[in-house]
Amino acid sequence: MKPRRSDVGWMFPWIVVLLGVAHCGEQSTKSRDLIPDDYSSEDRIAFTSDRDGDFDIYAMSSDGEERFQLTRHEAMDGEPDWSPDGLRLAFVSNRAFNNEIYTMNGDGSGVQRMTEHEAVDGSPAWAPDGSRIAFVSDRDENLEIYSVDTASGATTRLTNHEADDLEPAWSPDGRQLLFVSSRSGNAEIYAADADGGNPVNVSTHEATDGSPSWSPDGTTIAYTSDRDGNSDLYLMSAHAPEIEPVNLTYDSAFDGFTPSWSPDSEQLTFVSNRSGNNDFEIYSMFVQPQRFLEELDQAGFPAWSRNGNRLAVVAQGAVNKDIFVSDADGIEIDNLTTDAANERFPAWSPDASAIAFTSDRDGNDEIYLMSPDGMVPFELITDAANDFDPVWSPNESTIGFVTDRDGNEEIYLVRSGAEEEAINLTENAANDRDFAWSPDGDRLVFVSDRDGNDEIYILTLADTTDTSLLRLTNNTQRDGDPTWSPDAKEIAFTSDRDGGVDLYTLRADAASSEAIRLTEDGSVDDPVWSPNATRIAFVSDRTGDREIYSIDADGGTAVNLSDHPGEDYAPTWFPDGSLLAFVSNRDGQPDLYRMERDGDEVTRLTENEDEEDAPSWSPSGLQLVYASGSSGNLNIQLIGSQGLVPRRVTDHPGADVCPTWSSSGDRIAYMSNRDGNYEIYVSKQDSLELAPTNLTSAPAADDRYPAWAPSRGELLFVSNRDGNNEIYLMDANGSNLVRLTDNPSEDLFATWSPDGSQVVFASDRGGRFDLYGMELVRDDQDNVTVVNQRRLTDFGISSTSSISWYSVRDIVFASDRDGTSRIYLRDITPERLTSSSGFDWSPTWSPR
Repeated sequence: MKPRRSDVGWMFPWIVVLLGVAHCGEQSTKSRDLIPDDYSSEDRIAFTSDRDGDFDIYAMSSDGEERFQLTRHEAMDGEPDWSPDGLRLAFVSNRAFNNEIYTMNGDGSGVQRMTEHEAVDGSPAWAPDGSRIAFVSDRDENLEIYSVDTASGATTRLTNHEADDLEPAWSPDGRQLLFVSSRSGNAEIYAADADGGNPVNVSTHEATDGSPSWSPDGTTIAYTSDRDGNSDLYLMSAHAPEIEPVNLTYDSAFDGFTPSWSPDSEQLTFVSNRSGNNDFEIYSMFVQPQRFLEELDQAGFPAWSRNGNRLAVVAQGAVNKDIFVSDADGIEIDNLTTDAANERFPAWSPDASAIAFTSDRDGNDEIYLMSPDGMVPFELITDAANDFDPVWSPNESTIGFVTDRDGNEEIYLVRSGAEEEAINLTENAANDRDFAWSPDGDRLVFVSDRDGNDEIYILTLADTTDTSLLRLTNNTQRDGDPTWSPDAKEIAFTSDRDGGVDLYTLRADAASSEAIRLTEDGSVDDPVWSPNATRIAFVSDRTGDREIYSIDADGGTAVNLSDHPGEDYAPTWFPDGSLLAFVSNRDGQPDLYRMERDGDEVTRLTENEDEEDAPSWSPSGLQLVYASGSSGNLNIQLIGSQGLVPRRVTDHPGADVCPTWSSSGDRIAYMSNRDGNYEIYVSKQDSLELAPTNLTSAPAADDRYPAWAPSRGELLFVSNRDGNNEIYLMDANGSNLVRLTDNPSEDLFATWSPDGSQVVFASDRGGRFDLYGMELVRDDQDNVTVVNQRRLTDFGISSTSSISWYSVRDIVFASDRDGTSRIYLRDITPERLTSSSGFDWSPTWSPR
């Protein structure tokens, strides 16, 4: 059964632990050689533990790494409290037959007895000026607060009430004293003058409140309460206790006992049994948010990648707002959008391979995609053989390539994001190469000499046996370099059937159909169809060196796009047809380049001594796969586009902002005012042409800030449809609308916990914007009920920024609490400092 704070023993544990345990009073002869000569009490946390058989006082470093035993007496010692200068400790011991108050040096030496009475004395609390120690005693029949003068030993009674008064805690200026009393019927926290006069109930709640601790900066009181169903650690404003308190440790364990502040008021230690082994141990957590990415000015809109490895934020760039990406530690920071536009609302794809964001680079706010990976390539396939000609599958899950690892050229497949063994698709004694995916990814067209000379074949991937092969060409000459039209109805290829190597097309569904000749210059290679099916890019050396040309799909005059004295070859279209990537040796060594579809604005993408070849854009346009000679033989590598070529996802005169990815990564929800007011829309991330779907359709209201659930087809969003901004939940098709908050204040920027069970949002219901949390509970019919809606912070956040939950430990948000918008981390899970099979209790932080 859960203990209540109205139980004196639970409120005042050392009375129960030490009552009636008498000792001879002689000092133990246990060795003290575990404390080093250079020991210092600076940055120490003292605590009580029975880890060595009986209760003693220990000290540890603030990170819990170093531990030293300070008392080694056969009696029970506990409840340490540091002196204001951090040089001595007050504590309780029954070494003189009953519980008395003692002091000792910070290393355990110099023990002095401060009280001498047959009653039980406990809970020492050193006054800020060091002149006296408050303590609890039952010397006047019930538990009251007293003080003892540290110089003379004279005691003074501070409280006088028929109810029990316990757990004294001084204000930092020494003018007030906190204590716990049941004088109003249940255990509450009172604030009184330093002499015990004018007590005022500051916790005022029907629940049980106790263990008060005043922050060193005087602004906040930490305490323990069971007002949310079990014991948790809370914070209240010291100057306005009527403001709703903050639950710091919302957890099913018993949390928050004997809290103690760090000297800078930023951390709290406390006792909890959350480790699950029925032992009480000491934990620490940050109370104040920690500044993150301090070098970024006017930062906001933070977004963690789902794996917690990287953080995207918006901050002031050289001209306007740009998107920056950092590692989890905030050490390496890259600016991805170094253009003159304003970028906002970054959102990671589920696999962290892409960032959706809002940009006004084309005159109005639209949704774009870009890669976060920078220009550093990584090796996808490592093999002693030559692996080359990689091509991405249309669904971006697989990369096909050609290899000679089996003694002849074969076509293999490997998953683009997994370390799995590659699969041989063709497995034939002949050479199979020069392949291309059909637009739907179900077929491959390739070249093989299995029938004596190079011909073009189509392989259906659902059945890779020879019976599934369709031989498209049957000619005594060489046919090669096949490429599909975007509608999959035609194949463009090269052939020397008419003397020189020229460009031809034929139907993709009939063997030996009549080929149509498009060029007559006899020097064509590497044809590739544009995504809109209107142009075919190819390579020709008609001017003496290889150049990249473009020609209408039905023939006509070819246009030289690259037009450079170097060798330019291996073109590949960007998914929307606006760019071409290619290989060129114009700067000495074959490297990857890109250019606009008319040949303008050529940009070098790789710059090294290795030879690059055969680039292929991923369908999203965020990465290039290519062959590289970096390992001495040809291997497959990937490279990100480093934000150089963001791909446009929406195209509308209205403002499209605040993108959020579905858990499957195939859809992006966002808010748009394209219909006059803000509504929630959904688009396929890989299809600019398809019309988006309006999910909310509430003409009289604004629906904003969507957030997709981590693993369910649901969306959170904010709407003022009921008069003010509240948080709502709906299915991904816009159905099953549920209102989650109902408050006259403004509720904004809802975000999911990583497991989807909790929601954090911003609200000004406490007078300024702070973080609030709630849990979503589902019944057998999947109906949602909101429980445990609570306040998480009391320090103010920005009302114009988003919130992002990182794993289960930190929430990242923006705040202008220091005058300008910065990124902060809010610790929501305490760090365990002690771990033993014993009972660790009453931590106290050295003020030094």
